Amino acid sequence: MLKHIPVLFLFMLLFSCVPQTEPGLAVVSGIYTGAEGNILKLVELQTQRVIIIDSVKVDQSGNFELSTVPAEKCFYLLQLNNHQPITIVLDKYDTINIVMDTSTISQFYHLEGNIDSKLLKAYYLKTGQLKSAIDSLRNVLFDNQHLRGFHEIKHKIDIDLENLLDDHKNFTKELIHNNKEELATILLINQTFAGEQLFKIDDALDLFLEIDTVLIKKFPGNSHAKEHHTRVNIAIERKAEQEKAKLRVSKGKVFPEINLPDVNGNQIKVSDFKGKNVIVFFWASWSPECRADLQQLKKLYRDCENETVEIYAVSLDVKEKYWKSAIEIEETKWINVLDIYGMNGSIGKLFNLNGKLPYFYLIDKDGIIHTGTDDFTILKNGLNKLISSSKNNSKVKG
Repeated sequence: MLKHIPVLFLFMLLFSCVPQTEPGLAVVSGIYTGAEGNILKLVELQTQRVIIIDSVKVDQSGNFELSTVPAEKCFYLLQLNNHQPITIVLDKYDTINIVMDTSTISQFYHLEGNIDSKLLKAYYLKTGQLKSAIDSLRNVLFDNQHLRGFHEIKHKIDIDLENLLDDHKNFTKELIHNNKEELATILLINQTFAGEQLFKIDDALDLFLEIDTVLIKKFPGNSHAKEHHTRVNIAIERKAEQEKAKLRVSKGKVFPEINLPDVNGNQIKVSDFKGKNVIVFFWASWSPECRADLQQLKKLYRDCENETVEIYAVSLDVKEKYWKSAIEIEETKWINVLDIYGMNGSIGKLFNLNGKLPYFYLIDKDGIIHTGTDDFTILKNGLNKLISSSKNNSKVKG
């Protein structure tokens, strides 16, 4: 009887019996032991926002399955109530299988899938081990607080902590270096630990550039690769500007003019003190480091009262009342001026302060830069040399 059925109809009948898969579908499945009956979410980490893509209730056997059709290769989180999320990477047609026991403290999980997700798993496993090691050291610290030799114990623990963090940083750097063609390195290079970034782009620009060079070619249209590329280019431009600024205010250069208002609103210029050795002190009342160095600066100023030395203190406070209150409390006798535009003002950019406070410039009697430093001891030694040189020159002329 089949011979009377049209061939086209037979084809349609057979094709309709085959389960259809959505083009580009990526699937995440597995077992979450201890999470039975809870809602598991698949969250996409876009460059500017976070979106819940799919969610499912984990069945009574711990099984789950989530899916999405990625518009591009992207980062995702598997979120379950208050548990630490699992970070993965998904592209079209990816299949990832995860097995995890949520009842354990370690949050260790088994993962089968793409290289990116395995890289992230390796990083987070290492991070978990580091946290456990740090917790152990903290326990030792607390358990020994009552001992007479506690300061030696603390010193050793501080060294051990520093070594652990350095090892973790080197591990992450090696992971990035050996897998720079994988998108996951963008997440790795932007990780934080103990509230601080492992790699600051201005300090590790070569590492950021290393993965950018590869990723922007491999994923030219990918939003994460493009955002990373933009950040790197901005950092390169910033570094170039910093180099120019260094040249402008390097030793032997004429100190750029500063003309700012004092507490009475009178405009006072650095050049008004030509003929004296001048310390230009960049500071802010909110900085503990500045307030500490200010105490040393007051003593230095008293010690040099018989010398031709002036201090021109430039505050980068954005609140005038806090600045005035601080100089009243500190009873400073030198020249105090204010750039109310703060660290992002023209003064901060001209001298490339880049968040570095306090910072000192030592200018000789001719307005030439002798020293630029954030180290008070270096400043003090530089001033002593200038004073000694000036006295020797006076003797020769005499």
